[in-house]
Amino acid sequence: MGKILKKLHSQRGETMLMALLLFLVGVMVSAAILAAAISAESDAKAAREEQQAYLTVSSAAELFRDAIQSGKSGSSGGDREIVTKTYSGTQLQGTKTEKQNASGPFSEIFNNVIPTLLTSPTTFRKTYTLSMDGLEDVTMELTIQPKQEDNTQFTLTAVFYNDTEGKHPCQMTVGFGGTTNVKYTDWGDDYTGNHYYATTTEIKWTGATITRPRTKTGG
Repeated sequence: MGKILKKLHSQRGETMLMALLLFLVGVMVSAAILAAAISAESDAKAAREEQQAYLTVSSAAELFRDAIQSGKSGSSGGDREIVTKTYSGTQLQGTKTEKQNASGPFSEIFNNVIPTLLTSPTTFRKTYTLSMDGLEDVTMELTIQPKQEDNTQFTLTAVFYNDTEGKHPCQMTVGFGGTTNVKYTDWGDDYTGNHYYATTTEIKWTGATITRPRTKTGG
């Protein structure tokens, strides 16, 4: 009888040990599944943030490109200047200068910067900060310069990027080629006898390109 009881006690110990081992295995498997789920959620969040950063910078670049292309024949609001001179016979009666006024986030460029380059071609550089509700700020580094030894040809480069020290830095570049065009028109007024000579000067932007590397480093 003693041997039988001893054997039963031995089997109970093995059963408890087996149950404990199974419990530990279950805990480890559950922990592994939980860790994988947390990692997957973290990766998904990072992917969403990266996509949001990309779309924010891309939207700013496309907004600028579209603003440049919005004018007639590739020109843009604010980069056209019309100078009209009025003559009575051969005597100059007066001169009138008209400039287009643009509105929107890039109105300073169209109304002030580009018209100046028409009459005095120089290299222009300036950094702007573009703020959009609910999105992180985007920086635009704008460069407009005449081509070497040609004051009628321009290149425009706008580099857009978000926080370079952030988790998801992103950069895009918008490029245009510009050509200065001068158009002369004249007409007479039979009622006053005056003659008018108008000179229209503008930059026409063509060949728009957007370079879209996924990150600041171009990866």
